[in-house]
Parts: sequence; structure tokens; C-alpha cells
Amino acid sequence: MARFTEGLEAVGAVATRPALAQAAPGLSAALSEAETAAQRLEAERLEDARLEAQRARAAEALEEVIAAMRLATAAAAAGRPQRFVAAVDDYSNAVAALRAQPGMP
Repeated sequence: MARFTEGLEAVGAVATRPALAQAAPGLSAALSEAETAAQRLEAERLEDARLEAQRARAAEALEEVIAAMRLATAAAAAGRPQRFVAAVDDYSNAVAALRAQPGMP
């Protein structure tokens, strides 16, 4: 997620079409990395019931982050500044929810 966040910051204070076009490839690469990590987390199973429940909640919260990342990446690639800004807001909210999960830093 850190690489994706860096890509978002590279867009700058105002999401212009040229800035989105420049950021889109990096966002796409970071999204792909996050999707791979989410797939690993989803596939993992833990023997300890408490830890397994925590893993399942984190995987679900991470999927919300990934969904917002997909929207932001698509909006950047399409040159849609308003949709991009809305998706970035969704991303920020999803990251906050993920971090609020027990055991998350």
C-alpha cells in the first residue's frame, strides 16, 4: 500500500489529466502487488481460531482497500479527475478501517 500511496502523492495537490496519465502506470503496478498480497492473505489459514478470525477480518478489510485502489487506478488511466479524487477518499477510508483491525500497526 505504501507504493500505491506514493503514486497518489505524485499526482500532486490538484488531479489534472496529465498528472493522472503520468501516475497511472505506477498505480497499476502497485495495485498488482497489493492484489498478490491480498490473494496470499486470503489463501492463508491459521490453526489458532482467534488468529484465524483476525486474519479473515483483515483479509476482508484489505479487499475494501484493493477495491478503492482499482477505482483510483481506473480513474487515473481514464483521465477522470473527479472520480479519481472520490476513489482516493474511499482508499483513505478503507486504509483507516484496515488499520483499525486488531493487531494491525
